[in-house]
Amino acid sequence: MTHASRYEEIEFLLDIRFPLFVKRIRPKLRDAIKATKKADISDEVVDLVRAGLRYPASSMWSDPGDRLSAKTFVKAKFGSLDEVVRLRESWRRFIDDACGYEAELNELTDHQVLELANRKRSEIDAVRRAKIDAREQSTDRWAIFSRPTANADFAHWLSIPSWSFEEAIALSFGKDPRAVSSATIASPRPSAFRRIYQIRMEQMRRATILGDLTEPVRPTNFVAWAKDQKIELPAELHASHFSESDRLRNEVLRLEKRVGELEKEYKALLIIDAFEMLDRMSKESLFKIILGIAINKFDYLKNKRPGTAGKISNLINRGPAHFDLGDDAINKWLKEAVKYLEFDAAAAGLTPLELPESG
Repeated sequence: MTHASRYEEIEFLLDIRFPLFVKRIRPKLRDAIKATKKADISDEVVDLVRAGLRYPASSMWSDPGDRLSAKTFVKAKFGSLDEVVRLRESWRRFIDDACGYEAELNELTDHQVLELANRKRSEIDAVRRAKIDAREQSTDRWAIFSRPTANADFAHWLSIPSWSFEEAIALSFGKDPRAVSSATIASPRPSAFRRIYQIRMEQMRRATILGDLTEPVRPTNFVAWAKDQKIELPAELHASHFSESDRLRNEVLRLEKRVGELEKEYKALLIIDAFEMLDRMSKESLFKIILGIAINKFDYLKNKRPGTAGKISNLINRGPAHFDLGDDAINKWLKEAVKYLEFDAAAAGLTPLELPESG
């Protein structure tokens, strides 16, 4: 920890416990000590500090039990000598406490100062969060979604084959989508319910981008996704409450998806088998077409120019054909063509292609 950062952490800790001392009294205390040339907190020093503060503070200590009231200050200023003495001693005790605490902080190691400051920040954050939670709960207590009429009729909604995202989110709270939506809960006031509602909506939108969900969404698909996201759902949305037809429908969809994947794999295998079945003359002709176009049209093997595969893929992947062929596949077959035809790039004035030695 640098000297500057250590000083900042100590100031933070001192300000938390004695805010009035740091902001108002300490500067006056330094001026009073300099003016009186006394190192201790004498009566003269205390009186100068008090005189330097135009408006007496209603509290100086962080502990409410140690508060010094402005009313007492006024009484002492214009009242009896005993009251003046008593008030002076209160100020002296406060200054002694603040200076003593500052001395204690300066005696701590860097690690201890940092640890104490972090602990205080955590405590402050916890208090701030508790206040926010209390305000949110107060708002939610009287909101439309807290009314008994906003509770969902699950017998009705579970009979519907698909839900919109708004409906699914409302039901995940156990609320009727006809009463609870982004429009009906909109408010500038803080609300835990609305905050979580918006988070779930954002999660579903991102899941749509990834292809995990579609809108409208099937109830069983939403429940499965919500469980994966560790979202707590009402008991009525557990899988056991869905009908057997829903379960079979989802099983059919799963199998149809798997069949589509297998069909793609089968077509890819057919292409490989068909190429292997070509005779030598057919393969040679095919490779000559591929390599000739790549060299003459796309500058393949010319001055080691990169990007040939990208140019080819951009050409064949757009327009009506849209073959969806990647750069890696194109590079692979260009190299195969060079290798199969034993093409002499150097003799043609081109850059030879470095091919792995055949084992």
